[in-house]
Amino acid sequence: MRQLNLAALVVLAGCLGPVKKEARPPTADTRVLSYELALEVDFQKGEITGTQTIRAAAEGGVLSELTFDAEALAVSEVSADGIPVRFAAEKDKLRISLQQALAAGSETVLNLKFTSRKPRELHFAKDLAFTTFKTSTWMIADDRPGRKAPFRLTLVLPRGYRSVASGEKVLQENLPNGLQRQVWELKMPHSSYVYGFAAGKLDEASAAGGRFRALYLPGAFKKSEMAKLLEATAKMSRFFEEKSGLKSPDDTYTQVFVPGGHAQEMAGFSVLGESYARELIAKPVSDRLIAHELAHRWWGNLVTCVDWSHFWLNEGLTQFMSAAWREHAHGRAAYDQQLRDFESRHQEAARAGHDFPLAYAGEFPNLRTKYSIVYSKGAIFVDRLRKEIGEEKFWAGLRAYTQKHAGHTVESRDFQSAMEQASGRELGPLFETWVYGAK
Repeated sequence: MRQLNLAALVVLAGCLGPVKKEARPPTADTRVLSYELALEVDFQKGEITGTQTIRAAAEGGVLSELTFDAEALAVSEVSADGIPVRFAAEKDKLRISLQQALAAGSETVLNLKFTSRKPRELHFAKDLAFTTFKTSTWMIADDRPGRKAPFRLTLVLPRGYRSVASGEKVLQENLPNGLQRQVWELKMPHSSYVYGFAAGKLDEASAAGGRFRALYLPGAFKKSEMAKLLEATAKMSRFFEEKSGLKSPDDTYTQVFVPGGHAQEMAGFSVLGESYARELIAKPVSDRLIAHELAHRWWGNLVTCVDWSHFWLNEGLTQFMSAAWREHAHGRAAYDQQLRDFESRHQEAARAGHDFPLAYAGEFPNLRTKYSIVYSKGAIFVDRLRKEIGEEKFWAGLRAYTQKHAGHTVESRDFQSAMEQASGRELGPLFETWVYGAK
Protein backbone atom coordinates (compact mmCIF):
# COMPACT_ATOMS: atom_id res chain seq x y z
CA MET A 1 0.00 0.00 0.00
CA ARG A 2 2.83 2.38 0.93
CA GLN A 3 4.58 1.71 -2.42
CA LEU A 4 1.37 2.37 -4.41
CA ASN A 5 0.83 5.69 -2.67
CA LEU A 6 4.41 6.70 -3.36
CA ALA A 7 4.08 5.81 -7.05
CA ALA A 8 0.88 7.84 -7.33
CA LEU A 9 2.59 10.84 -5.82
CA VAL A 10 5.45 10.58 -8.31
CA VAL A 11 3.01 10.52 -11.26
CA LEU A 12 1.05 13.44 -9.87
CA ALA A 13 4.20 15.45 -9.31
CA GLY A 14 5.22 14.84 -12.94
CA CYS A 15 1.87 16.15 -14.19
CA LEU A 16 1.75 19.26 -12.05
CA GLY A 17 5.41 20.24 -12.30
CA PRO A 18 7.93 20.67 -9.53
CA VAL A 19 6.49 20.86 -6.02
CA LYS A 20 7.71 23.90 -4.14
CA LYS A 21 8.72 23.17 -0.57
CA GLU A 22 7.38 25.56 2.00
CA ALA A 23 10.24 27.64 3.35
CA ARG A 24 10.81 27.12 7.05
CA PRO A 25 12.77 29.55 9.17
CA PRO A 26 15.95 28.00 10.53
CA THR A 27 15.93 26.90 14.16
CA ALA A 28 17.79 29.48 16.19
CA ASP A 29 20.03 28.38 19.04
CA THR A 30 22.62 29.80 21.41
CA ARG A 31 26.26 28.82 20.99
CA VAL A 32 28.64 29.65 23.82
CA LEU A 33 32.07 30.72 22.58
CA SER A 34 33.75 31.03 25.99
CA TYR A 35 33.07 31.11 29.73
CA GLU A 36 34.86 33.18 32.36
CA LEU A 37 33.88 32.67 35.99
CA ALA A 38 35.12 34.21 39.24
CA LEU A 39 33.98 32.53 42.47
CA GLU A 40 34.38 33.58 46.06
CA VAL A 41 33.97 30.45 48.20
CA ASP A 42 32.79 30.77 51.81
CA PHE A 43 33.83 27.46 53.35
CA GLN A 44 32.17 28.19 56.69
CA LYS A 45 28.71 29.02 55.33
CA GLY A 46 28.84 26.77 52.29
CA GLU A 47 28.10 29.70 50.00
CA ILE A 48 29.45 30.99 46.71
CA THR A 49 29.30 34.41 45.10
CA GLY A 50 29.92 34.44 41.37
CA THR A 51 30.54 36.92 38.61
CA GLN A 52 30.51 35.44 35.14
CA THR A 53 31.16 36.49 31.56
CA ILE A 54 29.71 34.45 28.69
CA ARG A 55 30.62 35.21 25.09
CA ALA A 56 27.82 33.79 22.96
CA ALA A 57 26.59 33.82 19.37
CA ALA A 58 23.30 33.23 17.59
CA GLU A 59 23.36 30.02 15.59
CA GLY A 60 21.00 29.06 12.78
CA GLY A 61 18.73 32.07 13.01
CA VAL A 62 17.84 35.30 14.81
CA LEU A 63 17.75 35.22 18.62
CA SER A 64 15.92 37.60 20.91
CA GLU A 65 16.19 35.31 23.94
CA LEU A 66 19.16 33.30 25.20
CA THR A 67 18.60 30.24 27.38
CA PHE A 68 21.08 28.63 29.78
CA ASP A 69 21.06 25.95 32.46
CA ALA A 70 21.16 27.42 35.97
CA GLU A 71 19.81 25.28 38.79
CA ALA A 72 18.93 27.10 42.02
CA LEU A 73 21.31 30.00 41.39
CA ALA A 74 20.07 33.38 42.63
CA VAL A 75 20.92 35.62 39.68
CA SER A 76 20.88 39.31 40.60
CA GLU A 77 22.24 41.09 37.52
CA VAL A 78 22.52 40.43 33.79
CA SER A 79 23.84 42.74 31.09
CA ALA A 80 24.43 42.22 27.36
CA ASP A 81 27.23 44.26 25.81
CA GLY A 82 27.18 46.51 28.87
CA ILE A 83 23.41 47.18 28.79
CA PRO A 84 21.21 45.76 31.61
CA VAL A 85 18.63 43.31 30.24
CA ARG A 86 15.62 41.45 31.56
CA PHE A 87 15.98 37.87 32.73
CA ALA A 88 13.85 35.21 34.37
CA ALA A 89 14.60 31.97 36.22
CA GLU A 90 12.21 29.15 35.28
CA LYS A 91 12.83 25.84 37.06
CA ASP A 92 16.39 24.96 36.04
CA LYS A 93 16.66 27.50 33.18
CA LEU A 94 17.78 31.10 32.96
CA ARG A 95 16.13 33.03 30.12
CA ILE A 96 17.73 36.31 29.05
CA SER A 97 15.77 38.77 26.89
CA LEU A 98 17.91 40.92 24.61
CA GLN A 99 16.94 44.52 23.89
CA GLN A 100 17.97 44.01 20.28
CA ALA A 101 17.69 40.65 18.53
CA LEU A 102 20.94 38.92 17.68
CA ALA A 103 21.39 38.10 13.99
CA ALA A 104 22.65 34.68 12.99
CA GLY A 105 26.41 34.54 13.49
CA SER A 106 26.48 37.70 15.58
CA GLU A 107 28.02 37.72 19.05
CA THR A 108 27.15 39.23 22.40
CA VAL A 109 28.99 39.43 25.72
CA LEU A 110 26.91 38.69 28.79
CA ASN A 111 27.92 39.68 32.31
CA LEU A 112 26.10 38.08 35.22
CA LYS A 113 26.17 38.05 39.01
CA PHE A 114 24.76 35.32 41.24
CA THR A 115 24.92 33.71 44.65
CA SER A 116 24.04 30.27 45.94
CA ARG A 117 23.74 28.61 49.33
CA LYS A 118 25.13 25.05 49.29
CA PRO A 119 24.68 24.33 45.57
CA ARG A 120 23.57 20.75 45.01
CA GLU A 121 26.72 19.60 43.22
CA LEU A 122 29.23 21.79 45.05
CA HIS A 123 30.02 19.79 48.17
CA PHE A 124 31.43 21.22 51.37
CA ALA A 125 33.36 19.44 54.11
CA LYS A 126 35.68 20.84 56.75
CA ASP A 127 38.18 23.08 54.94
CA LEU A 128 37.16 21.53 51.60
CA ALA A 129 34.89 22.25 48.64
CA PHE A 130 34.60 20.20 45.46
CA THR A 131 32.28 19.85 42.48
CA THR A 132 30.63 16.86 40.84
CA PHE A 133 28.11 16.51 38.00
CA LYS A 134 26.43 18.77 37.08
CA THR A 135 28.03 22.12 36.39
CA SER A 136 24.89 24.25 36.14
CA THR A 137 24.30 23.93 39.89
CA TRP A 138 27.31 26.19 40.60
CA MET A 139 27.67 28.27 37.41
CA ILE A 140 25.53 29.35 34.45
CA ALA A 141 26.18 27.03 31.51
CA ASP A 142 24.88 25.13 28.53
CA ASP A 143 25.04 21.58 29.87
CA ARG A 144 24.49 19.83 26.53
CA PRO A 145 27.49 17.55 25.89
CA GLY A 146 27.87 18.56 22.25
CA ARG A 147 28.46 22.20 23.16
CA LYS A 148 32.18 22.69 23.80
CA ALA A 149 33.86 25.93 24.83
CA PRO A 150 37.04 27.12 26.60
CA PHE A 151 36.77 27.97 30.30
CA ARG A 152 38.62 30.33 32.64
CA LEU A 153 38.04 30.04 36.38
CA THR A 154 39.18 32.42 39.12
CA LEU A 155 38.91 31.14 42.70
CA VAL A 156 39.18 33.47 45.70
CA LEU A 157 40.31 31.30 48.61
CA PRO A 158 41.93 31.62 52.03
CA ARG A 159 45.71 31.78 51.76
CA GLY A 160 47.37 28.40 52.14
CA TYR A 161 44.53 26.53 50.43
CA ARG A 162 45.39 24.33 47.46
CA SER A 163 43.14 24.02 44.44
CA VAL A 164 42.81 22.04 41.24
CA ALA A 165 40.49 22.92 38.40
CA SER A 166 39.88 22.14 34.77
CA GLY A 167 42.83 23.37 32.77
CA GLU A 168 46.18 24.82 33.80
CA LYS A 169 46.93 27.15 36.67
CA VAL A 170 48.03 30.45 35.09
CA LEU A 171 48.08 32.80 38.09
CA GLN A 172 48.35 32.75 41.87
CA GLU A 173 48.53 35.99 43.84
CA ASN A 174 47.82 37.19 47.36
CA LEU A 175 44.94 39.54 48.12
CA PRO A 176 44.15 41.61 51.22
CA ASN A 177 42.43 40.10 54.27
CA GLY A 178 44.27 36.79 54.12
CA LEU A 179 42.85 35.76 50.75
CA GLN A 180 44.44 34.48 47.58
CA ARG A 181 43.42 34.48 43.91
CA GLN A 182 44.10 31.31 41.90
CA VAL A 183 43.29 31.32 38.17
CA TRP A 184 42.83 28.23 36.01
CA GLU A 185 42.45 28.25 32.23
CA LEU A 186 41.12 25.46 30.00
CA LYS A 187 42.11 26.59 26.52
CA MET A 188 40.95 23.53 24.58
CA PRO A 189 37.14 23.61 24.25
CA HIS A 190 35.39 21.07 26.48
CA SER A 191 31.77 20.31 27.32
CA SER A 192 30.73 22.33 30.36
CA TYR A 193 29.63 19.22 32.26
CA VAL A 194 33.32 18.28 32.72
CA TYR A 195 34.29 21.66 34.19
CA GLY A 196 35.04 21.51 37.87
CA PHE A 197 37.30 22.35 40.79
CA ALA A 198 38.33 21.24 44.24
CA ALA A 199 39.88 23.49 46.86
CA GLY A 200 40.80 23.30 50.50
CA LYS A 201 43.39 22.80 53.18
CA LEU A 202 44.90 19.77 51.48
CA ASP A 203 48.09 17.76 51.51
CA GLU A 204 49.74 16.80 48.23
CA ALA A 205 51.72 13.85 46.86
CA SER A 206 53.10 13.39 43.35
CA ALA A 207 54.65 10.80 41.05
CA ALA A 208 56.15 10.44 37.57
CA GLY A 209 58.04 13.70 37.79
CA GLY A 210 55.03 15.61 39.05
CA ARG A 211 52.74 14.64 36.14
CA PHE A 212 50.40 12.80 38.51
CA ARG A 213 49.23 14.39 41.76
CA ALA A 214 47.02 13.42 44.68
CA LEU A 215 45.27 15.90 46.98
CA TYR A 216 43.80 14.68 50.26
CA LEU A 217 42.76 15.95 53.68
CA PRO A 218 45.62 16.09 56.21
CA GLY A 219 45.95 12.87 58.17
CA ALA A 220 43.70 10.85 55.85
CA PHE A 221 46.61 9.04 54.16
CA LYS A 222 50.36 8.67 54.27
CA LYS A 223 52.23 10.35 51.46
CA SER A 224 53.87 7.01 50.61
CA GLU A 225 50.41 5.43 50.17
CA MET A 226 49.34 8.17 47.79
CA ALA A 227 52.58 7.90 45.81
CA LYS A 228 51.95 4.18 45.34
CA LEU A 229 48.45 4.83 44.02
CA LEU A 230 49.79 7.46 41.64
CA GLU A 231 52.37 5.06 40.21
CA ALA A 232 49.51 2.67 39.37
CA THR A 233 47.62 5.56 37.75
CA ALA A 234 50.65 6.40 35.62
CA LYS A 235 50.74 2.79 34.34
CA MET A 236 47.03 2.98 33.46
CA SER A 237 47.62 6.22 31.59
CA ARG A 238 50.34 4.64 29.47
CA PHE A 239 48.00 1.74 28.66
CA PHE A 240 45.22 4.08 27.51
CA GLU A 241 47.70 6.12 25.46
CA GLU A 242 48.73 2.96 23.66
CA LYS A 243 45.17 1.79 23.00
CA SER A 244 43.92 5.21 21.88
CA GLY A 245 46.99 6.08 19.84
CA LEU A 246 47.04 9.51 21.54
CA LYS A 247 49.17 10.94 24.30
CA SER A 248 47.43 12.11 27.44
CA PRO A 249 45.32 15.19 26.67
CA ASP A 250 46.76 17.05 29.69
CA ASP A 251 50.30 17.54 30.95
CA THR A 252 49.24 16.75 34.51
CA TYR A 253 46.49 14.74 36.15
CA THR A 254 45.23 15.09 39.72
CA GLN A 255 43.18 12.73 41.86
CA VAL A 256 41.37 14.36 44.78
CA PHE A 257 40.35 12.00 47.58
CA VAL A 258 37.34 13.30 49.51
CA PRO A 259 34.99 12.07 52.25
CA GLY A 260 32.11 9.93 51.00
CA GLY A 261 31.67 7.63 48.03
CA HIS A 262 32.09 10.10 45.19
CA ALA A 263 33.51 9.16 41.78
CA GLN A 264 33.58 11.88 39.15
CA GLU A 265 35.88 12.61 36.24
CA MET A 266 36.36 16.20 35.12
CA ALA A 267 38.72 17.80 32.62
CA GLY A 268 42.22 17.27 34.02
CA PHE A 269 41.34 15.69 37.35
CA SER A 270 38.98 13.34 39.17
CA VAL A 271 37.27 13.22 42.55
CA LEU A 272 37.25 9.87 44.36
CA GLY A 273 36.01 8.75 47.76
CA GLU A 274 38.48 8.19 50.60
CA SER A 275 36.90 4.79 51.34
CA TYR A 276 37.69 3.63 47.81
CA ALA A 277 41.30 4.79 48.16
CA ARG A 278 41.67 2.74 51.36
CA GLU A 279 40.24 -0.31 49.61
CA LEU A 280 42.67 0.19 46.74
CA ILE A 281 45.65 0.56 49.09
CA ALA A 282 44.73 -2.73 50.77
CA LYS A 283 43.80 -4.53 47.56
CA PRO A 284 45.42 -3.06 44.39
CA VAL A 285 43.34 -5.35 42.15
CA SER A 286 40.26 -3.24 43.08
CA ASP A 287 41.19 -0.64 40.48
CA ARG A 288 38.20 -0.71 38.11
CA LEU A 289 36.80 2.61 39.31
CA ILE A 290 40.04 4.54 39.07
CA ALA A 291 40.58 3.05 35.59
CA HIS A 292 37.07 4.04 34.51
CA GLU A 293 37.49 7.68 35.56
CA LEU A 294 40.97 7.92 34.06
CA ALA A 295 39.78 6.47 30.73
CA HIS A 296 37.33 9.36 30.42
CA ARG A 297 40.29 11.60 29.58
CA TRP A 298 40.09 10.05 26.09
CA TRP A 299 36.52 8.69 25.81
CA GLY A 300 34.12 11.26 27.18
CA ASN A 301 36.25 14.37 27.69
CA LEU A 302 38.32 14.33 24.48
CA VAL A 303 35.87 12.44 22.26
CA THR A 304 32.38 13.38 23.44
CA CYS A 305 28.89 12.20 22.54
CA VAL A 306 26.98 14.85 20.59
CA ASP A 307 23.91 14.49 22.84
CA TRP A 308 22.71 12.33 25.72
CA SER A 309 21.10 9.76 23.41
CA HIS A 310 24.62 8.63 22.46
CA PHE A 311 25.91 8.69 26.04
CA TRP A 312 26.93 5.02 25.81
CA LEU A 313 29.88 6.19 23.68
CA ASN A 314 31.16 7.94 26.80
CA GLU A 315 30.21 5.43 29.48
CA GLY A 316 29.87 2.02 27.85
CA LEU A 317 33.16 2.40 26.02
CA THR A 318 34.86 3.58 29.20
CA GLN A 319 33.46 0.64 31.18
CA PHE A 320 34.90 -1.67 28.54
CA MET A 321 38.27 0.08 28.72
CA SER A 322 38.39 -0.35 32.50
CA ALA A 323 37.88 -4.08 31.92
CA ALA A 324 40.57 -4.07 29.23
CA TRP A 325 42.97 -2.50 31.70
CA ARG A 326 42.17 -5.21 34.24
CA GLU A 327 42.86 -7.86 31.60
CA HIS A 328 46.21 -6.21 30.88
CA ALA A 329 47.19 -5.76 34.53
CA HIS A 330 45.54 -8.71 36.31
CA GLY A 331 44.86 -11.36 33.67
CA ARG A 332 41.99 -12.66 31.58
CA ALA A 333 40.07 -13.96 34.59
CA ALA A 334 39.72 -10.41 35.96
CA TYR A 335 38.39 -9.23 32.58
CA ASP A 336 35.89 -12.09 32.34
CA GLN A 337 34.64 -11.44 35.87
CA GLN A 338 34.02 -7.78 35.12
CA LEU A 339 32.13 -8.71 31.94
CA ARG A 340 29.99 -11.13 33.95
CA ASP A 341 29.18 -8.31 36.35
CA PHE A 342 28.11 -6.12 33.42
CA GLU A 343 25.99 -8.95 32.00
CA SER A 344 24.28 -9.50 35.35
CA ARG A 345 23.24 -5.83 35.56
CA HIS A 346 22.07 -5.80 31.96
CA GLN A 347 19.98 -8.93 32.43
CA GLU A 348 18.35 -7.43 35.51
CA ALA A 349 17.04 -4.58 33.34
CA ALA A 350 16.04 -6.98 30.56
CA ARG A 351 14.00 -9.15 32.95
CA ALA A 352 12.17 -6.02 34.09
CA GLY A 353 11.25 -5.29 30.45
CA HIS A 354 13.71 -2.42 30.11
CA ASP A 355 16.20 -3.65 27.51
CA PHE A 356 16.50 -0.35 25.67
CA PRO A 357 18.79 0.17 22.65
CA LEU A 358 22.07 1.89 23.39
CA ALA A 359 21.27 4.97 21.27
CA TYR A 360 18.14 5.84 23.20
CA ALA A 361 16.65 9.35 23.31
CA GLY A 362 13.76 8.61 25.66
CA GLU A 363 13.41 8.69 29.42
CA PHE A 364 14.67 5.75 31.44
CA PRO A 365 12.30 4.53 34.17
CA ASN A 366 14.99 5.01 36.82
CA LEU A 367 18.70 5.67 37.26
CA ARG A 368 19.50 2.00 37.88
CA THR A 369 18.07 1.05 34.49
CA LYS A 370 19.99 3.85 32.80
CA TYR A 371 23.26 2.57 34.26
CA SER A 372 22.40 -0.99 33.28
CA ILE A 373 21.93 0.03 29.64
CA VAL A 374 24.32 2.92 29.05
CA TYR A 375 27.20 1.54 31.14
CA SER A 376 26.82 -2.25 31.34
CA LYS A 377 25.08 -3.10 28.06
CA GLY A 378 27.38 -0.62 26.31
CA ALA A 379 30.47 -2.43 27.62
CA ILE A 380 29.04 -5.83 26.70
CA PHE A 381 28.41 -4.64 23.14
CA VAL A 382 31.97 -3.36 22.75
CA ASP A 383 33.23 -6.74 23.98
CA ARG A 384 30.92 -8.47 21.47
CA LEU A 385 32.32 -6.25 18.70
CA ARG A 386 35.86 -7.11 19.75
CA LYS A 387 35.10 -10.83 19.44
CA GLU A 388 33.25 -10.36 16.16
CA ILE A 389 36.00 -8.59 14.20
CA GLY A 390 39.09 -9.82 16.06
CA GLU A 391 41.79 -8.26 18.21
CA GLU A 392 43.93 -6.52 15.61
CA LYS A 393 41.06 -4.96 13.67
CA PHE A 394 39.16 -3.97 16.79
CA TRP A 395 42.03 -2.04 18.35
CA ALA A 396 42.89 -0.49 14.99
CA GLY A 397 39.30 0.70 14.71
CA LEU A 398 39.31 2.14 18.23
CA ARG A 399 42.52 4.05 17.55
CA ALA A 400 41.20 5.41 14.26
CA TYR A 401 37.92 6.47 15.92
CA THR A 402 39.70 8.22 18.82
CA GLN A 403 42.30 9.96 16.68
CA LYS A 404 39.82 11.18 14.06
CA HIS A 405 37.36 12.65 16.55
CA ALA A 406 39.72 13.95 19.26
CA GLY A 407 38.47 17.33 20.44
CA HIS A 408 35.11 16.87 18.70
CA THR A 409 31.70 15.31 19.23
CA VAL A 410 30.45 11.98 17.93
CA GLU A 411 27.36 9.88 17.46
CA SER A 412 26.98 6.12 17.20
CA ARG A 413 27.35 6.11 13.40
CA ASP A 414 30.87 7.50 13.79
CA PHE A 415 31.90 4.54 15.92
CA GLN A 416 30.23 2.13 13.50
CA SER A 417 32.01 3.71 10.53
CA ALA A 418 35.42 3.42 12.20
CA MET A 419 34.87 -0.24 13.01
CA GLU A 420 33.58 -1.04 9.53
CA GLN A 421 36.59 0.59 7.89
CA ALA A 422 39.02 -1.21 10.20
CA SER A 423 37.37 -4.61 9.75
CA GLY A 424 36.46 -4.25 6.06
CA ARG A 425 33.00 -5.56 6.96
CA GLU A 426 29.41 -4.36 6.98
CA LEU A 427 28.39 -4.21 10.66
CA GLY A 428 24.92 -2.74 10.19
CA PRO A 429 22.97 -5.77 11.48
CA LEU A 430 25.07 -5.99 14.63
CA PHE A 431 24.71 -2.27 15.36
CA GLU A 432 21.00 -2.39 14.52
CA THR A 433 20.44 -5.12 17.08
CA TRP A 434 22.40 -3.54 19.90
CA VAL A 435 22.56 0.20 19.25
CA TYR A 436 19.63 1.40 17.14
CA GLY A 437 17.00 -1.33 17.50
CA ALA A 438 13.59 -0.69 18.95
CA LYS A 439 12.91 -1.50 22.57
